[in-house]
Order: sequence, then structure tokens, then C-alpha cells
Amino acid sequence: MKLTEWSLTEDFWGNVQAHGYVTGHHRLAEGDWIHTSKVLSIESSEVQGSIKMHTYSGSLYELSVVDIDISAAEKTSELAQKMGLSENVCQEIIHCGKEKVEDLRRSVSEQIKERELYLTFRGVNVKNAFWKSASGECREVGISCHVGMIQDSMLIRDSKDRELDFRYFPGWGEIRPYAWSNGREAVWIDNQSDVDFIFRTETESITCPGGEKIRIEKKEKV
Repeated sequence: MKLTEWSLTEDFWGNVQAHGYVTGHHRLAEGDWIHTSKVLSIESSEVQGSIKMHTYSGSLYELSVVDIDISAAEKTSELAQKMGLSENVCQEIIHCGKEKVEDLRRSVSEQIKERELYLTFRGVNVKNAFWKSASGECREVGISCHVGMIQDSMLIRDSKDRELDFRYFPGWGEIRPYAWSNGREAVWIDNQSDVDFIFRTETESITCPGGEKIRIEKKEKV
């Protein structure tokens, strides 16, 4: 099994847990966001650029050094060292992760036009969001989860540009956009998992193939 966008946290009793998007799980959907049972050990893998993590439940996870959650990198590095991973490896993880995000931003900037949104997905969970403003600046923008009474939804907005406001409900094998700001011309869907999902609106259902990216133009209704 693998975890992407992974991070480590510590509970009140000092137990370390991992969080991230899971793939290859025998029971959970591809791209589900999970937290593991207590982490027992973290060690360098024989596979270059990977780390092995064993948990209390008996699971073995493979963690890519470039897939750490940068927002929690400092705390994750601290806890990984506590679990036995060397400081040098922890620093390499942080460095590789930052480089990957910047490389993706540059690549996206060359591909999309002004007022277009680019989203990377693991399953139906959005991983990264990039917005190119009317001035041509391409930057990573905020992703947040709105906790609803019946169903949670994902919000992609930019604090610097009110033209961007995209919201969707994640479902089993599909996403259902319910807000699409007037300033945005199109959305790119980069499905980085191996499984297809559906971009479902009131008027159409668009397949987003696993391992591919597609451009979806804005329609009058979402």
C-alpha cells in the first residue's frame, strides 16, 4: 500500500500516526484520506526514493520522499526522526517535496491559459490546485473542506483573486461541482490515480480517466 501527501502527527499519549491518501488498500477506495494505526517504525527502503512504514495493525506502507505534505513537513520531519529515520533523510524528503510542487507549478503555468484552474486528484480528493490569473500569474491556491450537516464539500479559492471560487461534493467514484465562479473559463482535471472517476454536472457526466488529464470548459450550469 502507498500513502501520498503523507504526514505524521502525535497524540496526547505520544503515539505517532500517519495521514494521507491511500492507494492499493484491499478495503478502501483509491484516494481515500486516512489516518493509520500507531506507527511502529519508519525506515529507508531498498527502493530508491522510498521509505517503509510499519503500523500496529500489521500494515506496511510505502512512502515516496517527494510526496510528503509540505504544510506539515517540519513536524513530520521531527516525528520521523523520533521513529528512527535519519536527519539527512528527513531533510531530503522536505527538499524533494518542495521541488516537486514548484516543478508542477511551472509545468502547469506553461499549459493553462489565463483564468483557468488546474486540479490534481487522488481518487476524488483534490491534492493540488493552481490558478492562472487574468494577469498571467500562475500560483498554488488554497484547498479547504467545508463540514456540512449532511455532506462535506471541497472549496478551492484564492485569497488574492476573488474571481476564483470552485466547489464540489466528493462522492463514490465521482465529483459533483456546485459552484463555478464567473471569472473562470475552464478547469483541468489531472487524475493521478489508476481509477477513473466522473465529473458530474446537471447536464452531463464526463469521465476523468485514471492517469490522464482533461480540460473541461465552463457551461451555464454546473
